This record gives sequence, C-alpha cells and structure tokens, in this order.
Amino acid sequence: MKIITFLICIISCFNIINSIDPSTPFGSYLQTKKFLYVWAYPNSENFLKFVKDHNFTRVYIYVGCVEWDYDKLSKGNFYDSGNSDAKELFQKLISQNIEVEPVIYLNDSPNDFSNVEKMEEVAKAMGQLQKTLKFKALHFDVEPSNTSNFQSLLKMYETARKYVPVSAILKPGWLNKNMVDVKNKFDEEYFENFKNCETFVDAIMTVTDYSDLMAYSNTYSIIENFLSKYDEIRKRHPEHEAKPVIELDPNITNDGIAAEFKKDNKKFFEFLEKVSKQFDGITIHNYIAWNIDLYSNKPTKDSEYYFGEPKQC
Repeated sequence: MKIITFLICIISCFNIINSIDPSTPFGSYLQTKKFLYVWAYPNSENFLKFVKDHNFTRVYIYVGCVEWDYDKLSKGNFYDSGNSDAKELFQKLISQNIEVEPVIYLNDSPNDFSNVEKMEEVAKAMGQLQKTLKFKALHFDVEPSNTSNFQSLLKMYETARKYVPVSAILKPGWLNKNMVDVKNKFDEEYFENFKNCETFVDAIMTVTDYSDLMAYSNTYSIIENFLSKYDEIRKRHPEHEAKPVIELDPNITNDGIAAEFKKDNKKFFEFLEKVSKQFDGITIHNYIAWNIDLYSNKPTKDSEYYFGEPKQC
C-alpha cells in the first residue's frame, strides 16, 4: 500500500509539473533546477505540496540554534517549530528523493562565538543522525562581520567536518576579503594552513564540502557581479559544491529582487534559469517570502494554498 501511495504521489507531481507549458515564464521556472530555504514552515502536508508542485530538489530547513537549543541538538533532536515536527518532515522529503540540509547557527549575535566549543557535540550527534535520516550535510548559518572571528569560524568547520559533511553560508563581502589582509587576526601557525588561499572564501572552501553565497541585492547587475567572482573562486576548488542564494523577502532587502519579479516576471524567471545552469542550481530564500510573492498569501498552520500557475505569471 505504501508503494502504491508513493507512486500515485510521484505521478501526481509529474502531471502538475508537466501540465504547464514550459515555454511560459512559470513553465520555465518549474523546469529550472532550484532549492528552497525554510526558516518557519506550516503544516507539513501543505509544505510538501508546495515543494513538489514547484519542483524543488533540495530544501534547507532551520532546526535550531546552539545558544538556545544545545540540549536538543547535542542529543540529535531537532527543534520543534510548534507547527510541524522537523524530523518527520525530513523523512517525508527524503523518501521523495528531495535532498535536505538541516540549518543551524551558533548564537543570535553573529559575532558571538562564546558557544563554539559546544559545536563538536552537536556535529557528533548530527553525524549519527545523518546515518538514519540520510541528509546531505549540516548547514551552518554563521556570518561574522568581525574578522577577529575568522579563525574561530574555520576551526569550527574543521571540527564539525570530522563528524558530518559541512555546508557553509558565505557573505558577499568575503569574496574580496584577501587572506593577507586578515593575517594578523590569525595565530601564525594556524594561518600556515591557508597561506595559499587568496580570499577568505577560498579558505572556507578548503574546510567545508559545500557553500551557498547569499547573493542578496535589489538589482540583477550587483548579483551578477557577486556571482562572477564566486564562479572564479569555486573553479579553484573543483571538489567543492558552490551554489548561489537570492533573497526574495522585501522586508530584508528593501524592495529586494522580488520587486524585479513583480515588474517583469519573465525576465526574473529567465535570470533564475540562467544562473541555475551556470551553477547547476539556485536557492530561493525563503519559503514564506516566495509564497507571498507568488500568491500574495502568507502560509499559516491551517492554510490551504492555491497551487499551479500564478495569475501574474
């Protein structure tokens, strides 16, 4: 019975995706290889439907913060959003061949590394959990602006990587942060490990398995400048998987690139497709913002959404 249900689900999803003309803007979007960030999610069945209907192939799901959730995370327990059990959601996504990465961060303040010594136990527990849940990597949203924390960040990734594959968020400003310019922030002996790294992004790529550049901007041209540099750096690390992330929440980036979507969705979808082909995938940040942009509808625990081709597309 489970096999039959699964097959029906796959066929249904296939029909939805293929029922829309791929030559239309929304049709091209459905065919674009893309991933989705999720900080807060509603009823899992509704969320699963959104992921399937929009043909996302990877989902990043926030599961907790070491500062507040260490007791849970160090035991391999995911943070419960109050709306849906994350672990169960992981299992459902993975059973449908959708890659998943649990997202964690260290402290509420990005320059606070006071709990960094706790990360080893968290990584160890997540490594054990990965054996059963089969998620892709442990995704770190740790973005210090203070260069004095750069060494601690690299060491944290090295420690975590002993237990679980590591995926790291990158800030655009780090693309041009030359290692020679921050050498005085490192212990001399430790810096030797990165003496051949041109930028701080190069250094991160040597101690992680995956990275995601938060290419946030209000304009295509600035994003493209970010991605040009990112592409140049990633080619120096062929074993490292590098992906771009665009922000679609106008509350975070003023009008945000979401404003471009509203002005000319065809151009926006063409942009998504072009970048996805260049990097073999592009990530949309985030689920609620994109749902609002598409359907003018903020997801809630009990909401049902309109799925299919948005009227404005």
